[in-house]
Amino acid sequence: MAMSTAVKEGPKIAICGAGISGLALAGMLSKELGPKLQLKIFERAPEDRDQGYGLDLDEYGQEALARAGLYHRYWDFSKPYSDSWSVCPMHFRGATPEPYLIMFRPKLLQKMFAGFGAQPESNRAAFRAVILEALAERGNNEIFWGLPATDIREIKSDEVDVSRAELLAADGKSLGTFDLVVDTSGLHSPLRHHRVIDEAKKVYAGSVLVHGIIDSPEDVWPKELLNLFGRHGNLVGAGVKSRIGVQRFGCSVEDNRTAVLLDVRMEGGDEAVFREIGIER
Repeated sequence: MAMSTAVKEGPKIAICGAGISGLALAGMLSKELGPKLQLKIFERAPEDRDQGYGLDLDEYGQEALARAGLYHRYWDFSKPYSDSWSVCPMHFRGATPEPYLIMFRPKLLQKMFAGFGAQPESNRAAFRAVILEALAERGNNEIFWGLPATDIREIKSDEVDVSRAELLAADGKSLGTFDLVVDTSGLHSPLRHHRVIDEAKKVYAGSVLVHGIIDSPEDVWPKELLNLFGRHGNLVGAGVKSRIGVQRFGCSVEDNRTAVLLDVRMEGGDEAVFREIGIER
């Protein structure tokens, strides 16, 4: 394909979605393409949207962080020892549970095998803040909060075999014309139908995941439960029809924020869960 004049001068790129994946891509592009890059990022949510709790970066996520020039900040937003697991059975009241499985990544194996390195839990909000800080310093990008791209159309060029993409806002106004558009806005993306034939739509898989956050288990949990958690980043209680997990995601040794995840297998989806626990919607 021929290269347009705009690409020769510097690519004009749009990213639709400023979640973790969209911002990570922006970080890579802003570093690798330098000052000639003209990058615009469109995000439907406000800038102060709640970012939830944590995520773990596998080898590909860590590679993306390195390509964005930010690997030296990895431990600024990641929790030490949070990639170890303590797994316990679900017991009746009065029983004292003991772990039947502890999983971790030995240091020796981390050094011996590529792809077996540490994968601690990383705080989403802090990770996002690191990328936004870098993007602001580089200055070859703009982020538009609360402004989603809702449609896209091809714009033909006078140059042979060259076309560009125009993004449109909800009111039909143009958000700009670009050499490349990348959609990272997820399952509910209004652009998804242009690239995915999704005839099945969303399908309930038979379980509901309920999320919550505890600021510090050390302040509210009984000693017996804390002993099970220990220094591990994850504690899982496994039963026949449900599982409960707790996962540390604070960024430092002093930050003990922990996510709680209850996985319940139930017919009827989330509405059945709300009825069961007495919540009116």
